[in-house]
Amino acid sequence: MYTSLEAQLHDPFWNALGPPAELPLLLTFLEDAPARILYLGSGSGRLFLPLLEKLPLEALDPSPDMNTLLRQNASQKKLTPIIHQTTLADFQPSSPYHAILIPTFTFQLLPDPLTAIQQIHHLLLPGGRLYLTAFKPLAELNGDLPLNEPLPEDPLTLPDGSLAELTITTTLTKTHLTRHHHFTLTPTQGPPQTHQTTQHIRYFADHELESLLQKNGFDIDVEIIDFAEPSEDDSTAGISTFFAHRRQK
Repeated sequence: MYTSLEAQLHDPFWNALGPPAELPLLLTFLEDAPARILYLGSGSGRLFLPLLEKLPLEALDPSPDMNTLLRQNASQKKLTPIIHQTTLADFQPSSPYHAILIPTFTFQLLPDPLTAIQQIHHLLLPGGRLYLTAFKPLAELNGDLPLNEPLPEDPLTLPDGSLAELTITTTLTKTHLTRHHHFTLTPTQGPPQTHQTTQHIRYFADHELESLLQKNGFDIDVEIIDFAEPSEDDSTAGISTFFAHRRQK
C-alpha cells in the first residue's frame, strides 16, 4: 500500500520517465468496451483518469493516501470517479463486471496469485474480459543492474521548489524482486522529510501466467510483448500483456 512520501512522489518520478507507454494498449483493449469496468490498483490516476475521460469505469485501491490524490487529480479534470477503498480480497461489489483491468505490475504485488486470479474470476461475468500486464526483471536477472546496493534516481525539483530524491536497493530471489525505497523530500524551508518502504514483486515466466489463467477458468485471446505487437517469441520480453476472457462455463 502506498502511503506518505511514496504516494506523494509517485507521480513526479513516474512522469519524469515520459508519457505512460501502456495507455495506448489499454485504449485498444477498451475499443469495444462493455458497460461495467473495474480498474485494480488505480493509484493516483495516472492511467486511470485518461481512461475515465473516455469511458465509465470504477477504481479499486486500498491506499487512503493514493485515493486522496486520485480525487484531487480527478477534480482538476472535473471528473468524479467511483472509488472502492478496499483490497481485492475484501471487495464485495453489488454485481459482477464485464471487464477488469490490471495494468503495470499491480498483480505482482498481490500476496497470493492463485487466490487473486480466483477472486478476479468471481468478479467477472461469464465471457467477461481481463487485461493483465506483468513484467520480468530482465536487467536484474541478466546482471545488467547491480543488486544489493543503493542506486539513486535522478533528483526532481517540484513546482514548489522542494527537492525530491529516491534511492532504490534491489534484491532478487527465484520468485521475487524486492525493492527497498528511500524517499527524501527537502522543502525550500524547514527540515527534510524521509520515508522508507519495501515492495515484494512476484515475477513469472509467461508460461506460468498462461497456466495460472487457463487452469482457473480463463482463455487467453492474445499476448502482447512490451506494449507493442503480438508475438510468439517471448524470450526477450520484459513486459507481457494478456487479453483474456472468463470461460462461459
